[in-house]
Amino acid sequence: MAETSTTKKRTYTKKTTTEKPKAEAPATEEVKQEAAAAPAPVTMVVEEKAPPVKILYIDSAIPNNEIKIGQGRSIFGSGKIFAVQREQFEGEFMTSTIIDLMAKRKLIVLSGLTDEERKLYGCYYEEGEVITGEGMFDFFFSLDTEEAAEKFEALCPEHRQFVATRFIDAWERGDNRITRDKVEALNKISKQDDPEGLFSPIVRDINEKME
Repeated sequence: MAETSTTKKRTYTKKTTTEKPKAEAPATEEVKQEAAAAPAPVTMVVEEKAPPVKILYIDSAIPNNEIKIGQGRSIFGSGKIFAVQREQFEGEFMTSTIIDLMAKRKLIVLSGLTDEERKLYGCYYEEGEVITGEGMFDFFFSLDTEEAAEKFEALCPEHRQFVATRFIDAWERGDNRITRDKVEALNKISKQDDPEGLFSPIVRDINEKME
């Protein structure tokens, strides 16, 4: 009888080793305290401050009248230029007296408001409107040269034109309040608006008479 050979087959099992990730070290108490104490980021918004509103007071009928303009301030006499902060202009400054003077064009807003704001507050002026009243800007005749130059330079180009027109008209009528020194000082300033100067007709006439 033939001998039968039996071969045993060995089975191997592959051992797999899975390494666990190392746990992160916990934050120390000191680090936690520093994180808690760190200030939160601050966002700063800087708003541009609105320019003040510059106003001219004109009242030839009552030259020594007192007008209260808020914050304990007052102005006396015609031809005064003063400034009011925007927030004050829209609040405390707008008394019934001020509104009435603005409506009568005795308070003239020179600068500091847009056209829309001028319409809102009743101080949007049509061309030539603020010089239609008798005596408007005549206070310049009684000022000395230095003060007249200071006030004239503070006016906007349109109002400087009004003053020059008033001077030329008065000169042609022989008004003896017009002096050479004052006219030359104002004309020098007005060259910001006109190369020859707004008062050049008077200056030329004076020079011709002195030749």
